[in-house]
Amino acid sequence: MESGKLKVEPKDVDFKKLVDQFLDEVQPIAEEKQLTVYSHFNREPFPRLVSDPRLIRLILNNLFTNAIKYTDRGGRVTLSCKAENGNLLIRIIDTGRGIAKNDLGRIFEPFEQVGAPKRRGGNLSGVGLGLTLVKHVVQALGGKIEVESDLGKGSTFTVTLPLLQAQPFRPAETTPRPADPI
Repeated sequence: MESGKLKVEPKDVDFKKLVDQFLDEVQPIAEEKQLTVYSHFNREPFPRLVSDPRLIRLILNNLFTNAIKYTDRGGRVTLSCKAENGNLLIRIIDTGRGIAKNDLGRIFEPFEQVGAPKRRGGNLSGVGLGLTLVKHVVQALGGKIEVESDLGKGSTFTVTLPLLQAQPFRPAETTPRPADPI
């Protein structure tokens, strides 16, 4: 991250379709922990946007799998998406353990894992780079990330990205072709 540039490859993205596919993939992981997964879009049809779908999936994957990891059995994880004032707001809301107020400033720092669940043998799960990576990716896409959390009640991560509208589809101009001989 520090030594190189992050390559952003913008494309026309059907964001709702990308999210639906992503949720289909993570649903079995949530079901293993008996978590309920919700998704909410503030309007239909949801606008298309120009961004890097690979990087958006990376953001979703890191934030959503963290929400699953830090939410106890029977909890809830919600993915809320809203187009507002030229921005795309993505919220991952969980009913997990939450983060202490004095730890919130450190969670995007490399190798930090506040309140991480322990694995057998006492090692922390992961290495503490996921949220650092998410922050860099969000910034590379021209956005910002924020977190609100209450210890014992859960967390809400909000990613704000510019909603650069894709150009309306226009068919390529065609040159008239002579009719085929009969």
